[in-house]
Amino acid sequence: MTMIWISIVFKVARLLVIIGILAYYFGTLFFIFADITSDNHKIHANEEGIEHYIEAYDLKDHNDVSLIIMNTYFAFTSLTTVGFGDLHPKR
Repeated sequence: MTMIWISIVFKVARLLVIIGILAYYFGTLFFIFADITSDNHKIHANEEGIEHYIEAYDLKDHNDVSLIIMNTYFAFTSLTTVGFGDLHPKR
């Protein structure tokens, strides 16, 4: 009986680690993509005041550790909610 619980705990822990690693990498890739496209967005933005992800959350002014935490949170929230328009991370 104890071995079954230990096995379940290790499986859940492994799943949480995998989700955390995936969220970290997706968040990092999203930020890299957003950073690359931010200059292109400034050129093609219309007069409606559409802000880019980096500008909307003032991500240029943060250090690397807080960028990692914010982007991992964004990716984790995006991966775990139903649909991309239902819920989104906010400050």
